[in-house]
Amino acid sequence: MTKAADDARLLRPAEAAALLQVSESTMKGWRMYGGGPRYTRVGRQVRYLEAEVLEWAEKRGIDQPRPKVAPRAKGRARPRGSRARRAPPKKKSLSIRGYAAHRRAKGLDGGTPPAVQKALRSGRLPSARKAANGHWRIDPVVADREWRANTDSTRLPEGSEARPALPGMTWAQARALREEFAARKAQLDYERAAGKLISADQARRETFQSYRTVRDRLLRVGDRLEAKLGLEAADLVRAEIREALEEIACVDPDAH
Repeated sequence: MTKAADDARLLRPAEAAALLQVSESTMKGWRMYGGGPRYTRVGRQVRYLEAEVLEWAEKRGIDQPRPKVAPRAKGRARPRGSRARRAPPKKKSLSIRGYAAHRRAKGLDGGTPPAVQKALRSGRLPSARKAANGHWRIDPVVADREWRANTDSTRLPEGSEARPALPGMTWAQARALREEFAARKAQLDYERAAGKLISADQARRETFQSYRTVRDRLLRVGDRLEAKLGLEAADLVRAEIREALEEIACVDPDAH
């Protein structure tokens, strides 16, 4: 048989399990919750490509299994120490549906896929990660702890987007800070609508108009006093007023 034909050989689940040295129930669990080698269906039958099974094992650092395993005769004792070492078990992770079933089996709230999806959207399970195939992978032990810690203090409205917490802050602290900022902004918007606040540009325009009105009136004081005090005294008054106005004009309003 050629190498191409050997790589295209289809394996039954039992053959694939024997090749990877795992049980058929493990293969079934991988098909349900993800994490195992890719499989296909021929009609209603599950089949694995031998080449893809070997490639999957190699990528995960599993000792390269031999393509063919000779059956052991029944009743024949296995020599002591000849049992092949299995790879250490991987950290258990579940899909959304699997984690919902996990919570339902433990009698916890959130035992439905929509409830788990809502917790993921709201950011209450920050340890959950998306796999390369786009499916969520959830560590049930860590997720249960995060659910307890975050549900009561960070319950967000339906459909809201999760916002990452700031460095050095817990999720609850970041949310409290955001709510305080929103409340202050709402207060400023109300006072602006009620006429208690004006923009900085409007304040500058009104200040300039007021200064020009005061300047013009002060400059006319010397003209009114000239007939009573004489030209010389009126000129002194005008000079003092101009000097005072120049000093006022030179004051930097941002310095105070």
